[in-house]
Amino acid sequence: SLTGGTPGQTALLPALGHIFNVPGGLTGPFITHDNLYSQSEMQGASGYGVFNVTRSGRFRFDTLFGFRWLNLDEKEEFTTTNETVASAPQHVVFNAADSFGTSNNFYGALLGLRAEYAPDDGSGGWRGGFCYRGAFLLGLGDTVERININGASQTNIGSNNTTINYPGGVFAQPSNMGNFDSNHFAVVPEGDLSVGYAFCSWARIMIGYDILYISDVARPGSQIDSGVNLYRTAVVQAAQPPIAAPATDPNRPSSGANQSSFWAQGLTLGVEIHF
Repeated sequence: SLTGGTPGQTALLPALGHIFNVPGGLTGPFITHDNLYSQSEMQGASGYGVFNVTRSGRFRFDTLFGFRWLNLDEKEEFTTTNETVASAPQHVVFNAADSFGTSNNFYGALLGLRAEYAPDDGSGGWRGGFCYRGAFLLGLGDTVERININGASQTNIGSNNTTINYPGGVFAQPSNMGNFDSNHFAVVPEGDLSVGYAFCSWARIMIGYDILYISDVARPGSQIDSGVNLYRTAVVQAAQPPIAAPATDPNRPSSGANQSSFWAQGLTLGVEIHF
């Protein structure tokens, strides 16, 4: 998460000040603070069978067939607080919060190749010492995607200094808020390089490097439409008397359910038991 103050008010305010004819035009001075929170979580599970293709001495080559599940949940939240230092009627409050969340679940078949070089005790077990392994896995299946966009604001603009709550913040407005579901075919390749040490004939510890790619996911940053049409904001839509919109009035921000890809890499640590 990132937190920080800003030297000036949110960009919506001067434009809103012009639409509502606020004294001073909402150009400041302001007390302003912004906060950005970002979260990304990934988990998964797989089950597969190992089929030996060839084995010669300490070297073996296997194929893998099975099933894979992956889950990627991410969130971007933005809050802004703005307040003029002037007294009424120039005193203005504008607080807003946006939330863009995505959830992706991949379900698919798993295919793989694995090569391994390991000391053998001659009777099917492991001999004490180091072993080396390289594997390539490929997942083919469906990504179930959900996008959640929500926002709220609190301001006294256009309400005779009465603070009112509205749906919609800055980039999340009634034109794009809600839940949006979709399904997309995805390819998930993964590579793994590992080294291990057998401390007895039936158990060894493994450590390695893993890199994984998902070809099709929904990510929160890709859902943000920065082209906000002020006449589509809840603050302006609820104005009394109504404020006439221009003849060309685009329905933005929009919810496009935009697609992205995702990379992940990291270290792996595990224990293998042979029986």
